[in-house]
Amino acid sequence: MKSSAAHSAPAQVLADRGLPDQACSSQATGSRGAWSAADYGLVSTLGGLGEGGPWAARVIDVCLRVEGCQTDVVGLVCLELSEMPQPLPAPVLRPALEEDLAVLEELARRTIDARYRSFLGDEGVDWFINSGASDDHIESHFRKGHLHCMEVSGDLVGLLITDESTIDLLMIDVDRQRQGLGRLLLSQAEQLLFAEYQAIRLETFATNATAVAFYEACGWSQSGQLESDGPVRIEFRRRRGM
Repeated sequence: MKSSAAHSAPAQVLADRGLPDQACSSQATGSRGAWSAADYGLVSTLGGLGEGGPWAARVIDVCLRVEGCQTDVVGLVCLELSEMPQPLPAPVLRPALEEDLAVLEELARRTIDARYRSFLGDEGVDWFINSGASDDHIESHFRKGHLHCMEVSGDLVGLLITDESTIDLLMIDVDRQRQGLGRLLLSQAEQLLFAEYQAIRLETFATNATAVAFYEACGWSQSGQLESDGPVRIEFRRRRGM
């Protein structure tokens, strides 16, 4: 029979990774005996894949049911992990490249067509898209170095246009909305501009109730309506640290 001392070092490795306490107790045995130090080392490595989070807890849960055999540990852990949702790659905000331009223009046309009709009307949306005004707006800002894109696993899912201290346009692809990407893109835009400016601003259509509620929920404050020949626009402002 193995002594408890044989498990102390591997058990500490598991504890250091934030794994469940029972994994480091006398319960950490298979159905026919205690784990070896090699078993603990293997489990601690596999548990580290989850960085001490729910994956690691699931690994330990599985390993507490095996028979002290490394082959069984590997097989069961791989099986369970293969059935768990994989972590999503982190979205990346980067400056747009020439080869991104056509994709971003199409993303904007598609999203405007699907989301802007309720507050701009069919005539306004059709003109903005079919006249080329949407594409021209994006390309002109790209030429000035104002265009950024949000990328996830090689796919462009959003775009950001900034002009000095102003967020000129912030858009998530219509097919990727309601996934928290809009809030993340806004946060990234704020970080980008607050690195240079104490106060930043943006505008949105007064009739775009969804956008108005979104910016208010994200901590922006209305500063008033803007004079315009077209639809009424609202200005929002935010200061660094507020």
